[in-house]
Amino acid sequence: MSGNLALRDQAILAGFGVLVLYGIAAFAWFGSQEQAWRKAEKRHKTALEQRVNEDKLIRERAKWFSAYETEREKMPQFSSENQNVDTHWLSVVGELAATNHVALQSRQAKGEEQAGDVYVLTLDVRNVEASLKSLTHFLYDLQTAPNTMMDVGRIDVKPNNQQKGYLKVNFTVGCAYMRGE
Repeated sequence: MSGNLALRDQAILAGFGVLVLYGIAAFAWFGSQEQAWRKAEKRHKTALEQRVNEDKLIRERAKWFSAYETEREKMPQFSSENQNVDTHWLSVVGELAATNHVALQSRQAKGEEQAGDVYVLTLDVRNVEASLKSLTHFLYDLQTAPNTMMDVGRIDVKPNNQQKGYLKVNFTVGCAYMRGE
């Protein structure tokens, strides 16, 4: 019997092997279930946080509506027939640039988007040359000019290699307005 296992020993080893396989299967199943449970808990937590935020917004609706109405009153209005809104905004940007000693080489309207009753015209302004002081005043004036609602979006600033003390700038400006009767 050397080298050969008795039938009884073979049965014990087979039973042990089956138990080990059941253990591995149970571990794999419970492990995946635990992972699924963690994912479900995380989704539940995220949904709960979102609901709390939404409930807060709903409770504060009057406050936000009041703020919207205040901003809406300040927003420039154009007639629905006036299709030359881009000309208006391009000239406003040009005037502010001239006032602040900023050289604009290229500016053009990229298109109008509507969000509810608000329209936003994006202007792409390129190859701007200005000193840091002039640029700072210009950008401030863009965002605070009376009877306008403009917001500087993407902005790229780098030193001007040809003119010491000057910067080369590219940026976009979102011009918000409404259309009326």
